[in-house]
Amino acid sequence: MKVLFLAGHEFLYKPQNGGQKCSLRNYELLVNILGSENVYLCMFSNYKYSILPNNAKIFPTHKTTIEKIKNTVSFRNVCNKNVQKQVINYINSLDYDLLFIDSSTIGGWLKKLAAKPSIVFFHNIEKNYAWNKIVHENPGYFIAYLSYFYNEYIAVKYATNLIVLNERDKKLIKQIYHRNANLILPISFDDVFSVKDSSNYKICKKELLFVGSLFQPNVEGIQWFVDQVMPLLPNYKLIIVGKGLEQKKEHLTKTNVEVVGSVESLNDYYYSADAVVIPIFYGDGMKVKTAEALMYGKTIFASKEALEGYNINGLTHIFECNSKDEYIHSIKNHFSKDHSKVNQDVRNLFLTQYSNNSLKEKLAAFLFNTVKH
Repeated sequence: MKVLFLAGHEFLYKPQNGGQKCSLRNYELLVNILGSENVYLCMFSNYKYSILPNNAKIFPTHKTTIEKIKNTVSFRNVCNKNVQKQVINYINSLDYDLLFIDSSTIGGWLKKLAAKPSIVFFHNIEKNYAWNKIVHENPGYFIAYLSYFYNEYIAVKYATNLIVLNERDKKLIKQIYHRNANLILPISFDDVFSVKDSSNYKICKKELLFVGSLFQPNVEGIQWFVDQVMPLLPNYKLIIVGKGLEQKKEHLTKTNVEVVGSVESLNDYYYSADAVVIPIFYGDGMKVKTAEALMYGKTIFASKEALEGYNINGLTHIFECNSKDEYIHSIKNHFSKDHSKVNQDVRNLFLTQYSNNSLKEKLAAFLFNTVKH
């Protein structure tokens, strides 16, 4: 079986935000299941690659805000009309059995391409995601809201099968579009945890870690945590790491708060931290940073939104906190007892439910059933 993987954004070069990491996961799972020779990649990006994977083709996306607005108004989202024609000609020249569209924001392509069995993967319910952007960030996002809604409607109407990240998104598709999603495939990672490397960080320093890119829910959540929680934890230190967050250094830095921002690798920060905090109060889909923390076996203090879609029932090292008092009480109570930087029960949850290996067979069966449809 040959699959065409159509991605609306760049994800191969140093993926750092949640959407990029999830797209990379999807692509690598397909390659792992089918072999690189059986997966065509068609992606929109302006990055100049020196080396590309087998069967990969990159098309330019918009370069200016004006161009982006024009494309969005035209419901294309990722490219202009001329590039769209090139992409259609290229894809229609390929011999493939299954179309895998990585995001409902580009669902409109289903009306442009030759009919094939198809899967659309929902990173979020984009209609809701765009509405949240309007409410919390910028009313001007209404243009994107209309475009996302249109593309998502087409995705639901024409796709053979739909994949969502969690039960919440499955219910929302049913509620909004009156169709059932066919598979829940949660966030997952290849396991890169190293027992040897983690053993270099055994001493408890009461060090808390926040990881997140320069994304409004992250910025608002960690700013709240710095202002409301950290002043009442004077003996603790918070490290803030993530692409672009150095831009918020002036607002976030305190006596017991260090802003690192963009880094090449997160490994040492996760190994060093005694616990991870994820104070995210609104959003969609699943939070990739939560799965990362599970992979490293960290104690986690997180909001309900940050834990959405994760099966944490019965785990004693993951605490749901939705208020200042809940964070302070849970953190102090946890650190008053013996604890470890690496919790095996948290690692086991990752390995059995949120590692790529744990989902490989599930997705493989789904791909072949879709082609047989």
